[in-house]
Amino acid sequence: MCAKKFNFIPSKTQITGPDGFTFTRVSCLDAGSYDPNDKEKILLELLVKKGARAEIDAYIKEFRDFNSAGVAAVDVQISNEKNETIKDFLGESCFSVMETELDTLGVETVEDIKELETEEINMLAAMLKKVQERKFLRKMSEFIDKD
Repeated sequence: MCAKKFNFIPSKTQITGPDGFTFTRVSCLDAGSYDPNDKEKILLELLVKKGARAEIDAYIKEFRDFNSAGVAAVDVQISNEKNETIKDFLGESCFSVMETELDTLGVETVEDIKELETEEINMLAAMLKKVQERKFLRKMSEFIDKD
């Protein structure tokens, strides 16, 4: 709430680390704390302010989403600069589903993705669950169109 109050989110917030929670949907009400009294104070604050819980949950979803405003572009930029592995670029859950097919297609680096035909990208996307598929296609579109 303080980060929101002082306009630190989303524009002044950087997200780092693996994207293993990309497809996990939770509420701020699920958060834990070392001291149960602290959790009670936090929950009280969130529940007293009308709409606070929903607003924070929306931020959590935005930050966990690959393709949320600004985040996808950052992911693409980082992957190009650091020559990230395909697994890092796609995220573990997507990569694990596509790993064999990516190998069959000869995709060894993130840059190799740009060499795929539209049909091949669509075939990879079809291997995913619907929401993952849409996110994957958006990410691929942004990545390929970046150049």
